[in-house]
Amino acid sequence: MRARIAWLSEHGKPEPTLVNAARSAGYELILPPALGINPAIARAAIIDVRRSATPACSARDLLNKSALAGRPGVTVILARQDLKLSERQALQNSGNIVFDYASSTAVIARLRQQMRINSLAEEASERLKAAMNTALPADTASLTPKKQSPSILFAGAPSPITASALYHLRAYSPVSVLTAGQTLRALENKNFDAIVFSPSEENDLLYALARTLMRHARFSTIPIFAVSQNMEIVRAFSSIGADAYPSEIIDNYFAHRVGRAAQRGRLARGLRHFLHSTRNAIMSASPATSATFFATQIHQLIRRRSMDPTPFSMIGITLVAKPNTTTTSNTEKIESAELAELCTKACRLEDAIVPLNSKSIVIITPSTNWHDATRIAARLTGVLAGRTTGDNNPSAYIPVTDIVEHKAGEGAQALLARLLDQLRTSTRHFNTALSSSL
Repeated sequence: MRARIAWLSEHGKPEPTLVNAARSAGYELILPPALGINPAIARAAIIDVRRSATPACSARDLLNKSALAGRPGVTVILARQDLKLSERQALQNSGNIVFDYASSTAVIARLRQQMRINSLAEEASERLKAAMNTALPADTASLTPKKQSPSILFAGAPSPITASALYHLRAYSPVSVLTAGQTLRALENKNFDAIVFSPSEENDLLYALARTLMRHARFSTIPIFAVSQNMEIVRAFSSIGADAYPSEIIDNYFAHRVGRAAQRGRLARGLRHFLHSTRNAIMSASPATSATFFATQIHQLIRRRSMDPTPFSMIGITLVAKPNTTTTSNTEKIESAELAELCTKACRLEDAIVPLNSKSIVIITPSTNWHDATRIAARLTGVLAGRTTGDNNPSAYIPVTDIVEHKAGEGAQALLARLLDQLRTSTRHFNTALSSSL
């Protein structure tokens, strides 16, 4: 289980399709207080006001009664599409609205996307504390972006709904392009805070591009919107986590939503830059500074878990020299310098990479259980095993990985000792197996 999600509604339990969609994504829906579960353990909330006569008041009341009001986290609100403009504007102050034309899969996709951004913010906060504690040099300028109008990219061929959307977005002076190819070129040349797609047909390449951008590390935190007169297109974009709108509700609320999301997108880009700068600082810091940072980071995660059951894991990686391989000093230098850098290709920005020595590193993965950490470790193994040195010569080393998930009540020293013990055992077994195969 990745996280618990509170279900708040005046009208009963969630639909089975929503429960199944949440379970497939690794989330557990809880119904406080009916099941006797403290709602404070939830990392997010889904509020159902689709059958409420006063949606905004109902959303506030449900949050207040659940003890979730004011807590940092993600709130997704399920609402009717036919709400008046004033009702939508009032409701948006309580959370991220998903209208009733979206499927259960779309609700969970939006929830996951918002939790991803929230995770970036949490880790940036913890990383800033650790950097202050260890005097680690970090670029904090990106956390206070210059005050200017958010940058919005609009992609789509001319049509009545395109004209309507651009009219309502005119205050932000969006950059307009026509095709998926032009969209990619625009993204390569400039940083945008939000993207609005207006596909002309169901098989428009803009849909494939939106899916790709959401999975790309660089663009995954950019809010993506979609507008269309075709409800099938609206539902398709909703299913991947985009904020999709039919032509009936392209109005001032839509423009306000895009503007607010763009502001968050700009902040998320600053958080990414900060996390990247601290990661580089950690990898180039002295062993004493790295050790202090590592200890601070682990203690912060353990403290956070004492208040929130969200798991975290650690991955240990060591490079084992291949038998009968002579390594030159140049190869040693390349291996030592590239190990941590190569690991960044398979890790999230919130994952802290801490070198132990020239051939071993530890990766701290917040909000990650053992199962998810094994997938990250598999990607790391593939990246490290596939690298070459010098003139395309195969690497002289083979990566060995091991994973531990933090247990409730376990201290930092015990956790690290467990990881290193498992890593030594795995390395010993690997060497024995490799020698017997020769």
